Amino acid sequence: MPLRFFADVHVPRAIVQGLRLRDVDVLTAMDDGHETLGDELLLERAGQLGRVLVTSDHHFLAIADAWEAAGRQFAGITFVHPLRVPIGVAVKDMELIAKAGAQEDLQNRVSICPFGAPHRFDLMDDRRRGGARSSLAVSPRCQLRAAVEVLP
Repeated sequence: MPLRFFADVHVPRAIVQGLRLRDVDVLTAMDDGHETLGDELLLERAGQLGRVLVTSDHHFLAIADAWEAAGRQFAGITFVHPLRVPIGVAVKDMELIAKAGAQEDLQNRVSICPFGAPHRFDLMDDRRRGGARSSLAVSPRCQLRAAVEVLP
């Protein structure tokens, strides 16, 4: 079964429309009537719906890290950087993961779009060097390492 997405209000409408044009199942928080939910409740809602949360809100990275550290389950998060990812790249990468992956592949994981970009691990560099933890850091166990890891 193809992976399904739940887009929060921070995801550009063009990404949602591009995915829908490619027959990717995307439900927005607005379509679901939950556009005003707090971040943690929105992540819970995505799990209730069996969908991976798509967001451009960096607060979800910290939430995922905290939930993972506490052993709390979540359906997965795909983070689309609001300034570094062209819409076409985001749509292409997310279409690949939606059609080639499964919900179980992203359970309790954060994928950072674009999947193949060298900068997608920049958030972790300070911790690897023994520096302070960035507010955007996601634990290594929680982060999806590469799009190909979810392919069968």
